[in-house]
Amino acid sequence: MRVFIILICALLSCISCKLEPDKKSELFHKRVFVAEGNTPIDMDVTELERHDRYSVVRLQYRSGMPTGSALTFASVTCEMGRARGAAYVTNLRDWSDGKGNWFYIIGFADSKTVNPRTYFGYHGEIVEDPAFLTVSAWKTIGNQ
Repeated sequence: MRVFIILICALLSCISCKLEPDKKSELFHKRVFVAEGNTPIDMDVTELERHDRYSVVRLQYRSGMPTGSALTFASVTCEMGRARGAAYVTNLRDWSDGKGNWFYIIGFADSKTVNPRTYFGYHGEIVEDPAFLTVSAWKTIGNQ
């Protein structure tokens, strides 16, 4: 009887582990508002889809100068890479829906020498020569 109770407890423990949401599978979201300078940066970054080595990300841009906004978005993508345990991130593709939303295919890698056409598992069109950002070189900026 004792062995039976132990087996039931172990089985229930395994089932409860499967029912709890996997923390790694939670999609990334960050609202960034940086009020420094003449034009504050205000953007919303949402991970729409997560795959093993890449994500589909939407950037809703509200305000900010182009250079500061681009650097802020780069920092946020590196934050995503850090959360996923990647050493490098790269933009494989980007496009706009014409309504103010930008979409990105962001790749995550452990090396910047990977072949972007085969490594990430993304089979759509990609940029000609994607640049890799080193995740550890970027600080987290903005608010949560």
